[in-house]
Order: sequence, then structure tokens, then C-alpha cells
Amino acid sequence: MVGTGAVIATAKHIPVAMMMTEEIDIYVEDAADPDWISDLIDASIGRYSQFHRTFGYYGDGVSKRTAVMPLDWRQRATEYTTHDGLATALCPSAEDIAIAKLCAWRDKDQVWLREAFRSGVAKAPEAAKLLHGELPEIAPAIDELMRRMNVVAPGGLEPEPGSKSREARDSTRGVPTSDPISPHTDNDLPRVGAVLGVDVGFSTIRRSSAVCRLDWDEEHVTWKTERFRALPEEQEITIATVAGGKMLEAAAFDGPLRAGFDVIASHRVADRMLTRRLGRRIGKPGQASAPVGKALNAAANDSANVVLRRCQLATARHAIGIDPRAIVEAFPSSFLGVMLEDPSLVPARRADRSDVFFADLAAKGTLQRLLRFLLPGRAITLRLENVRNHDDRAALVCAITALAIAVGNFTAVGDANGWIVLPPRSFVQPWAWSDLESNAREERPGCLYQSP
Repeated sequence: MVGTGAVIATAKHIPVAMMMTEEIDIYVEDAADPDWISDLIDASIGRYSQFHRTFGYYGDGVSKRTAVMPLDWRQRATEYTTHDGLATALCPSAEDIAIAKLCAWRDKDQVWLREAFRSGVAKAPEAAKLLHGELPEIAPAIDELMRRMNVVAPGGLEPEPGSKSREARDSTRGVPTSDPISPHTDNDLPRVGAVLGVDVGFSTIRRSSAVCRLDWDEEHVTWKTERFRALPEEQEITIATVAGGKMLEAAAFDGPLRAGFDVIASHRVADRMLTRRLGRRIGKPGQASAPVGKALNAAANDSANVVLRRCQLATARHAIGIDPRAIVEAFPSSFLGVMLEDPSLVPARRADRSDVFFADLAAKGTLQRLLRFLLPGRAITLRLENVRNHDDRAALVCAITALAIAVGNFTAVGDANGWIVLPPRSFVQPWAWSDLESNAREERPGCLYQSP
């Protein structure tokens, strides 16, 4: 048994993203007529067979050439015997399967590899050692395989030169004046990845909701945004299309969320923390328990469930998670507002507050510095100043919120009724942090969170 099925059969505590397959690749070693055996497997337990319809998965008859693995893979293989003892399969190690997926290098293989190495189901250093062993002639060149390994292994296989923090800060302003490197990035974030942001809207007539996927590779940062109406089918199709089958490191939604995606029926700590003191400077979130807040809560729950149902979303690693998957709540006005040096110099009305804040921070380069802080060494391929639509801006800010979660460098306010995520501490202006600390003293301990 080769492929994903071999790891599912032998490993424990496998991330869901590594189990998203109905296909089990099987071949019979040393068969006199391997093609006949392969056809027999397909006919009896293959796709669309009675077996598939009954059990929800199927066998795919393949050959020993299907998986390009080290020639000595059998030395590390283990046997898997069915519970009834009627069949035994030889399963390659997770590291050998990883080599096969490095050679195949399809999108689904890259998703599998990132989760395998991140979760420890497969060990990246051990897999790298196997690359220096004897491989089949059809395998890609070793340099190319090592390049691919560095793409999917968390932090790469070798430390980046100068990867220590080089933060240069203006102590009077509390915002980096150059482009410091987030101390979390190299350890926690894959070299190539994506996050999702969703601006939740209500209109079934106008496309006032939006979804943004922010992508990065080793050199660039970019994003794509699509708007949609609050119609269930259109919402689901648009979100799934923009997500594009990629592994999402996190997803953030502009709407009230709590654990279990339950209805929120109270005035939350998260809302109060951003209302007192800060509200008169940068505006405030509406109460989740108010009529409009309840409707927004329901819409946010719907969007979150679409992502959970249709998208591949990484496991939550932040301490204030509301779900086993990396789903968080964003509030663009406050996220942007706390980064303003002096809100009184950025006059805005309630209707256009987040747009004015976005334009000001983009014009001054603050948003660009934040992106370079979270994703150092990459060029931003699109111009933030050219994002002019209100819903596109909100979705992009939600995506940046998700990026801060994925990197593991953020602040947040809230409690068990939900957390609203804010920028990294170094980007929160001194006046805003002072107000947040004052508000926190009037709530239960722990309501103002700063990532380690």
C-alpha cells in the first residue's frame, strides 16, 4: 500500500488535512501479471464500485512505479494487518511517502507535506537525509527536491542568514521605523502559504460581502478578492473558488464569533474592551447582542461554516482559539485604528471610518511595514493604495488579521464569548495600548491578550 493510505493505516493523531482522500493506492509486489491484478483491484473495490458506495473509500490498482521512493524503502516499512487477519499490507514509512510526494509535487501533495512536517507525522530532517540516498532514475534532481523540501518544511531546513530580530523602533511612537522581522515567522510559517479573510455582509441584492485570499511564496506577497451577495449558494461557491483548494493557515471573519459558533446573547467583553475610551477616538464595534449584532453573528457563523465545510484550514495553534481549526474574528476599524499615530488628525465619520483609516495607513506605509514585518524578505506585488472598494479593503484587512494569527504575532481582546484580534503589539500605538490596559483593569483578568 503506497500513498496517503499507508500513513493513515500506520500513523496516529493525523491532521484532518492529511486524511482528505477516498483513494487507497495498492499494488501486489512480484505479481506475475501486475496489470491484471491492478484491473482486478479496480473492478472489485475500485472507484464507483459497490465497495466504494458502501464504505466511502476505494482501492486504486497501481504499480511499483507509481510512487517514486528511495530504493531501500522496504527497510523502513511496517506491516498493517486487517482486524480480521485476512489481508496484510506493507506500508512505507511516512518519510518515504513524503519523498514520493516531493517527486510528484501536485498541489494536494504540497498541502499534505506541510501538514505532515508541521504535525510531526513525518520528520523533515529524516526525509531530507533520505534524499541523499539512492533514488529511482526518474526522480527529479536532488537540488530541485531540496528546494521543494525547503518550501514545505516549517522554517525550511537551514536557518536564514540574519534571521535574528533586527527591530529598529522609535520609542516615542511604538511603531517600527524600518522593516523588522517578526520573531515568530521563520519558526511557525511555511515558506509558501495562504490565509483567508471574509468581510461579512447582509445584502442579497448588492455584492457587499467579500472574500480575500492573501498568498505568499519565498519572494512575493499578493492577494485576490471577490465580492458576493448574501445568497447561500453564491456565498459558498465564491468562498470555495477564492480559497482554490489551497491549505489556509488561518481564516478571519468580520463578524462576532464564539466557540461552537453559538448565538451570542450578551454584551461581550471583546466589544466593551474596544468601546470604552477607544470608541470616541476610532469608533467601536456594535453589541453582538443587539438586533444588528445578532444578524451579523448569524451571518459570520454561516461564513465560518462554509470555510470549515469547503476549505482546507490548518489546525489552530493560538492559545485563544475558538475552534480546533484556525478561525478567528476580525474587526477592521479597530485593527486599523489602533495603528494610527494620532486619530484626531484622521477625521472620519462612522460610515467611512475604516476606509479613511485604510487610506491613511497605506499612504504612510504602515500597512506595508506590517506585511513586511509578518512576511519578511518578500516584495508586495500589488499596491495597497489601489485597493479602493470598501468591501475589498475590509476583506483584505481580515486576511491580514488571519496572517497575524498564522505567524503567531498578534494581540486580542475578549474572553470565552469570543476574541477580536488586533495587530502585533509593536504596531499598536502607545495611546491605544494605554486605553486597552485601562479597559482591561475594569474587566476580568486575562481579557487583554498578547501573543508570546
